[in-house]
Amino acid sequence: KARSENAFVMVPESSVPQFVGKGGAHVKEMSASLGVDIQRVRKGQYNFKISGEASKVLAAKKAVDDWLVKREKAMEVLTLKLEREKDIAVILGEKGTVARSLQEDYKCKIDIDKTTLVLTVKGETEETRNVAMSKIQELLLEEREKIAARRAAAKQEDKMSLSAETSQDAVVGKTEEPVSRNRPSNTNSQSNSRNAPSRTHSHDKKGSQKSPLQPIGLAASKDLEGKINKKNVIDPSIDEGTEAGKSLFAMLLADD
Repeated sequence: KARSENAFVMVPESSVPQFVGKGGAHVKEMSASLGVDIQRVRKGQYNFKISGEASKVLAAKKAVDDWLVKREKAMEVLTLKLEREKDIAVILGEKGTVARSLQEDYKCKIDIDKTTLVLTVKGETEETRNVAMSKIQELLLEEREKIAARRAAAKQEDKMSLSAETSQDAVVGKTEEPVSRNRPSNTNSQSNSRNAPSRTHSHDKKGSQKSPLQPIGLAASKDLEGKINKKNVIDPSIDEGTEAGKSLFAMLLADD
């Protein structure tokens, strides 16, 4: 009969639930596959005892030690500090679909602390953790490139809009400029009308044209008003004018 032997192992308390399994399923499965009996003990520095044939106990103890090493590696995490709160939505995706896909593809666990914005990746192996973290960083980089492209497009659109408005204003200015040059100003019109000699003649009640009140080249007379009734009578006031004025005035009287 094979000699029985006992071996004791220490499983960290943080790993006990996983080692035992739900309803002791993991311990029972390991005991059956290794041909040993694995029991939890409450006293001593060890918390699990392996009983069975000596050769099988040694094999079982090595299997437990290997499981603990694997578990310890699985507990190692990679961390990443997110730059902004919106990065959480990029990693989680709609209803968490992106994060779940990453966990399934890379056999890892992704957690995000929304208060500190620290992301952690846990995986069974270092390789799976690194690959998962690289994929997360790639997603964040793609999102930043999209944001930068949208901002550049918006800036270019604003620039083109401003350029179009400037060009339109220039065209309107060129169209209105000839009109303003060709159209005389009211001030010049009024000035010209004031400086132009008046061609209006005085008329009596019957509409007949009166003789000029003041002959050319003669000084004004205070007593000369209305129509001159006497022909060929030279008013004494003409002595005040020039010789040319006197002659012209005499001719006008003679014509009457």
